[in-house]
Amino acid sequence: MPLVRYSTMVMAKILPQDETTAIYSEELIGRTALIILGEAKINSPAQAKVKDQFGQMHYVLVEPEQNEVFRQGQSVVLTQKTKIGFQAITL
Repeated sequence: MPLVRYSTMVMAKILPQDETTAIYSEELIGRTALIILGEAKINSPAQAKVKDQFGQMHYVLVEPEQNEVFRQGQSVVLTQKTKIGFQAITL
């Protein structure tokens, strides 16, 4: 039995451990997003896609910080998190 115990301890150090690419949504702040669906106005968000540091795509709702309109295909920078998505500014 001691041999089994020590051999599994050695194997546990060699074998890979659990890893995840999950992130907090706040980590997307400062990243560039692309508006893909709709037209974003204040209190009327549009859908955008943004890539995280692991290369995973996230689809989020985006609305402008100031009185402007984001159109489909426009790139924006996420500035802060809101209850329903993110606020952004143009590049």
